[in-house]
Amino acid sequence: MPCPPVVYRLVKGSELTLQEGDDNLRTPIEFANSLEAAMAVSLNPNGTLKAPPAYYGASAAGTDDYTVTLDPAPALISDLIGKLIMVKADVVNAGPATLNCNALGAVNIKKNGTVDLVNGDIPAGSVFMVVFDGTVFHKVSV
Repeated sequence: MPCPPVVYRLVKGSELTLQEGDDNLRTPIEFANSLEAAMAVSLNPNGTLKAPPAYYGASAAGTDDYTVTLDPAPALISDLIGKLIMVKADVVNAGPATLNCNALGAVNIKKNGTVDLVNGDIPAGSVFMVVFDGTVFHKVSV
């Protein structure tokens, strides 16, 4: 959205009208309000970052029951709803797989909504992405 033009007295060659003065003030006020709204989304009242929208962890389980430690640690599995989690796989999956984040409990990983993974869907050494819906982790295809 382009910024509305500001009227300058020196450029105009005469005094600003009350409306022109108000319009000149409206632009920085609207900008400040939008900046405040954006900051409220990502910052706590004390200025620290809110829990991240995305996490990363490397699995070292040795099986396709992948386990990761996320930082900052979610207190509950429900804290991960809607969050993007990137996982570096230590092994190729041999069929249906699970993901256990911070020992909160293993949760099935599905693809295409409700389909179990098949052998090789997650290659060893790859980074795959999932999103938790409150019931299962959905593997995100890129």
